[in-house]
Amino acid sequence: MPLLEVRNLSVAYDGAPALTGVSLEVEEGEIVSLVGANGAGKTTLLAAIAGLKPASAGSVLFEGRDVIGLPAHRLVQLGIGLVPEGRRLFPRQAVWRNLMLGAYRQRDRDWRQLQIDSVFQMFPVLRERRDQAAGTLSGGEQQMLAIGRALMSKPRLLLLDEPSLGIAPLLVDRIFNSLREINQRGLTLLLVEQRLKQALALAARAYVLQTGRIVLSGPSAEMAESEEVRRAYLGL
Repeated sequence: MPLLEVRNLSVAYDGAPALTGVSLEVEEGEIVSLVGANGAGKTTLLAAIAGLKPASAGSVLFEGRDVIGLPAHRLVQLGIGLVPEGRRLFPRQAVWRNLMLGAYRQRDRDWRQLQIDSVFQMFPVLRERRDQAAGTLSGGEQQMLAIGRALMSKPRLLLLDEPSLGIAPLLVDRIFNSLREINQRGLTLLLVEQRLKQALALAARAYVLQTGRIVLSGPSAEMAESEEVRRAYLGL
């Protein structure tokens, strides 16, 4: 049984379809990339899985349970974490306060401290900046903080929307290496990313989304080598 299974999911905005009959699967322990041109519906799909956008049809199964209609905070409790596009941090709050917001439902102080220590171990620069306002961090450091905040809820599935957006090229590889390490620790990842080369290199499998529909899926290595796929579906 897949950890995540999306079945014939459709989402509309004011009657206009944004997603139509989308189906995909993510096995436990996998990294799966969702790629496509701007406006293909990738962010909408992650938002629907995370409970932030209502679906007009279809289902989202997490560990075999249909979670369509559950509020976003309940999905976090079940083990689905989201790193949103643009990070959406609280810029005037200190780094450590932003992290603690990721574990806002957890009242056990020792548990929260273990989680924040784990994040600091993965991203040492956040320990150095723990009392610094999040809005004063670099783009790469803010992305590390957004990932760390999502990890504070100890998810089993992490949804990542454009983690390299607005980051200096020198830090992009560092972010992707962190995602690989997170996966090696046992976390399953579903990744939306415009940097096609890095996204396909990181993931074992990929889905191509075009105008709200899945048009292709398969091993990432095959897609990375296919000029036809790059031209026809990704506009490259």
